[in-house]
Amino acid sequence: MKYSNVDIDLVCCWVTLDEEYQSSVDKYSVSLDNKSAVNKARFRELGELEYSVPAALKNLPWIRKIFIITNGQIPPKKVMDLPNVELITHDEIFKFKEHLPTFSYHAIMPHLCFIEGLAENFIIMSDDFFITKPMKKKDFLGNNGLGVFMHTKKSLSDFTTPENVWQSNLSMSHQSLSEKLGDFDRKVFPHAPQLFKKSKAIEVFDKYNKDLYLTSSQKFRNESNVIFRILYTYSVMYDQWGKHDYDELIKLSDGDVGYFDRKTYRVISLRGAGKGNWQSELEMAITDRPQFLCLNDNILESDYSKAAPFVRKYLLDIYSN
Repeated sequence: MKYSNVDIDLVCCWVTLDEEYQSSVDKYSVSLDNKSAVNKARFRELGELEYSVPAALKNLPWIRKIFIITNGQIPPKKVMDLPNVELITHDEIFKFKEHLPTFSYHAIMPHLCFIEGLAENFIIMSDDFFITKPMKKKDFLGNNGLGVFMHTKKSLSDFTTPENVWQSNLSMSHQSLSEKLGDFDRKVFPHAPQLFKKSKAIEVFDKYNKDLYLTSSQKFRNESNVIFRILYTYSVMYDQWGKHDYDELIKLSDGDVGYFDRKTYRVISLRGAGKGNWQSELEMAITDRPQFLCLNDNILESDYSKAAPFVRKYLLDIYSN
């Protein structure tokens, strides 16, 4: 297939923990049982957006438009001054407006397909995603033009007895798919950029409306949440290649379904910023240049000041070279 005339947009969600945002979190979390959902680390940022968006533009020069999604916060001027960048607020895209304000990415993500003027093909990323090498449209669209679906080798069925909220969300998503489409082996997706089809995303939104409404109604991440990306990915794969276990889908997909490896995708956790080998991993990533890199910035407040200068130096290196 030829993709030269295919428009692809980039959609990036962003939040920063300023005083007003913290005040809003405090207001709506008073009666919340799960305090991990309001951990400051979940909303604090290390200035990644100022590097992740320019790096994406540098390595994906064919991107038509960039949409930055916020609750009304204004991203740094350095980002907003970039060409073809547009700010979109939650209230412009939410179908379940009665649930706003929201502090949950699981509630926000299903609504991204309702951005006015969004291209049929769009890539979703977060500010802690980094595209570090030049890539072509085909790298996202795949051989069939539907998208490339890459996963880890862990199965969603491994989390039927979840140990935390994230594992509960994986299990709930697997259960929701099984109820509608049957029980097959499905793998866990990595925290990496992925292409979506707007028309298909709207179709999945409508199909799983009840589950997504419940997820949206929770202002913070909750054990009952489903993950839209999982619902979307398997809906698309099953429609195209039939309902099969994951390894069989790999065989049928002409290279559009597969597993990420360390050369292509890497996650570096900054959680242990006060110890461990996270600094050496960052230095190694500058040399290795995995195609996709995720800096998991769920970082303890006590380690924030230690990590921030080193991480920003690293980000500058990634963008400059």
